Amino acid sequence: MKRPDLRSMKQNPELMRQASEAANPETMAVLQNTFMQYQGKSETELIDELMRKASIQRQKGMLNNAQLETLSNMLGPMLTREQQQRMYALIDELKKE
Repeated sequence: MKRPDLRSMKQNPELMRQASEAANPETMAVLQNTFMQYQGKSETELIDELMRKASIQRQKGMLNNAQLETLSNMLGPMLTREQQQRMYALIDELKKE
């Protein structure tokens, strides 16, 4: 069985419900807290925060180019072509730091 992607989950609330029931409750709490923290922020604010946090993680040696590639490969298939292009541009910027 093909694993559902974000698009199919958004279009099918039952898939979203099943995924949330299967998730670890602690993980779900962290995700919900993170979602609430960034809710209502503009795209510019979100990108600025992403760049800031990624820079900190790179300085600590906790984020490298290989991990960024892995993230890109995992998320890419779940995104529209436009979203992919934006993600690739962001990842390219993060790799330059």
